[in-house]
Amino acid sequence: MFNSPINEVSFDVKNDEEMNEISKILNEDGKTIVNISLTKNDKKLEFRLKNPKNLDRKSLNLLRKRDISITIN
Repeated sequence: MFNSPINEVSFDVKNDEEMNEISKILNEDGKTIVNISLTKNDKKLEFRLKNPKNLDRKSLNLLRKRDISITIN
C-alpha cells in the first residue's frame, strides 16, 4: 500500500500562503484528484481542481513539513 499511487487527496488550507505552497509543488498534470477546503473569515470554501495533478510521496512529505493538513482518500 505504501508504494501504491495516490488516486485522490484533500487539503485543509487555512491561508493564502498554504495555497501558494500547494500551487508551487503541484504544478504538473498527473492522475491524482485534488480537493481543497479553504477556511477564511469563518467561511468554508470547498473545491476540486479541474485537472488532476502529479502527486508523489516526495511532494506529499514536502507539504506535510509545511504543516498543511492532508487526507489521502
